[in-house]
Amino acid sequence: MRRAGKMGQQGRYVISATELEEHSMIRVALIGAGGQGRILARAVVEELAYIASLQVACDVDEAAARGIGAAEHCTDYRQAIDRDDVDAVFIVTPPGLHREARSATCRG
Repeated sequence: MRRAGKMGQQGRYVISATELEEHSMIRVALIGAGGQGRILARAVVEELAYIASLQVACDVDEAAARGIGAAEHCTDYRQAIDRDDVDAVFIVTPPGLHREARSATCRG
């Protein structure tokens, strides 16, 4: 994942308007294509299409990842976060599975 902006409060990266204009679209990776992941993916694809694109969906269930509507899919979250064409990562896995993906995303 390409780093943009600076670390803000609570460990979140903050991107400036200038940086956003340079890239024009926020390129999103979605980790977790279950019920909540599908809802979030639909919001990105349908409601945020003017500012965000769903680059890759990741789930251990390959069929679920493929059916999300992303440009690409994978079954290993590390493949999703190690891409140069991803600006933001949404981790939508069961609570007990967040930590490892979150830590790997922050290490970038």
